[in-house]
Amino acid sequence: MPAFNKLIDAAKQMPLGPARNAKWAAIDALAMKTNAPWVPFMNRQIPKFVSQRVHGLVFNITYYELLPSMWLAK
Repeated sequence: MPAFNKLIDAAKQMPLGPARNAKWAAIDALAMKTNAPWVPFMNRQIPKFVSQRVHGLVFNITYYELLPSMWLAK
């Protein structure tokens, strides 16, 4: 939903601290109020460290890296 994406992008730009935590809490409350079947339970960010030699990196939130689609260039 574009409205939620905009709120999430704004929260990500805030410095760590109570104001950012309050922003995430407001986003969670709004999500549960407007779209009850969609309930947030985690705000997880998984960094990926790769080189220019890695190709075909596909990230899937369920299976993480799809290893069969990746290859290493010479």
